[in-house]
Amino acid sequence: MGRDVDEGEEIPVDDPVQGFDSTFTHKKVGLAFNISRETMEDDLFNVMAGKPAKLADGIRRKIETDAASIIINADNTTYATGPDGSAWAADAHAREDGGSATTQDNIETAALSEAALETAFVRFAGWLDGKGQKILVQPDLLVVQINKELEARVLLESAGRIATT
Repeated sequence: MGRDVDEGEEIPVDDPVQGFDSTFTHKKVGLAFNISRETMEDDLFNVMAGKPAKLADGIRRKIETDAASIIINADNTTYATGPDGSAWAADAHAREDGGSATTQDNIETAALSEAALETAFVRFAGWLDGKGQKILVQPDLLVVQINKELEARVLLESAGRIATT
């Protein structure tokens, strides 16, 4: 964190903190089908011409499902962990510097309510960076189970409630 410096005083030097190492392994995705020359020649209604688009739809769904799996399995450490070794929705994320208040919580376990959202916002306001300095966090995503979506919409989008316009 910067600090005030008097006239002629040497400017302090800060040492960066090594962040967590991350390794990304990209997947190769593919799908194909075989078709004979006779089938193509006998395809009077161009049924086979639409098949590549259907394959592309299947690939797109696979990619979207794989991308969503980090949220679907957010609390599962055997499936995926972040660079700090915790699940995405863990209640204890380590800080890079290992200083005091070394863990931070990004999950609210209380039942969905205005009070729980307020608690979460207060917690977010106290988040620290890798060196223990406060950071500005403006949450803009609430992840809830599908059966809680309507309740979440009522809380977030109703006039006179928190986090509404």
